[in-house]
Amino acid sequence: MRHVGIIGVGRLGGALLKSLSDGSENRVCFIDRDIGLARQRSNEIKFASFESNLEDLAKKSCIIFLAVKPKDVQSTLEELGIYLRSEHLLISVCAGISSKQLREWSGNRCEVLRVMPNIACLVQRGILAVANDSNLSGERLKEVLEILSVMGNCYEIPEKLFDSFTALCASGPAFVFKFFESVEWAAEKIGFDARLSKQLSRSLLDSSSALSSNEWGTWKALIDQIATKGGCTEAGLHSLEADALSTIVERCFILTRDKSVDLGRVDKQS
Repeated sequence: MRHVGIIGVGRLGGALLKSLSDGSENRVCFIDRDIGLARQRSNEIKFASFESNLEDLAKKSCIIFLAVKPKDVQSTLEELGIYLRSEHLLISVCAGISSKQLREWSGNRCEVLRVMPNIACLVQRGILAVANDSNLSGERLKEVLEILSVMGNCYEIPEKLFDSFTALCASGPAFVFKFFESVEWAAEKIGFDARLSKQLSRSLLDSSSALSSNEWGTWKALIDQIATKGGCTEAGLHSLEADALSTIVERCFILTRDKSVDLGRVDKQS
């Protein structure tokens, strides 16, 4: 039986709570400064216990997930630190906060690991980055990967790429949804009513996702299965190229990555 604690059960922490509580091999407890939210989570998830203070959570946990807002990480760890033991493993899912900062703020009392999941963990289809340069023992890292595997696909990457991963995969679903919001809007402009535009845009997302799982290789190969020379698809693709879609997407990810970097700067914490 694994004893797991979660500090912060907002969107991301709530997704972790739901996923980890589903497994009979985990005994999960959690805490959140928003008592109303904590009570809501208690009602939603029966197989997890709400703790009233960090001391009790630390006593009942061997693995502790930290899922608070970046601005609250330092104060939370400084309070939690006095209750940490060498056998604890502290796992942060907070954007922008480095392992070095985690160690310093928690008093170097236990091992730490950075993990970045995305919101699709709610439906067990998440994408998770795990820092592969954390110096965890092979057995302990294997245990963490096993715990996280119930939430989706795990990728071991260097910590220096975490801000880029945050932009691409943690924020990425919002950008995909923004695109399909635009698809829905455009569908109305070319003649469909609002109800059908919504249905067709959702169906387009589902069918495109299913098609992309086919073994056709690259994105270009998938595009080539649809576009024919001189055809209507090619006309639309030329429009996207003329509007510099690739440049727009690149700029979006750069700005998002840079914001993640900014969140981790100690002098910006308030």
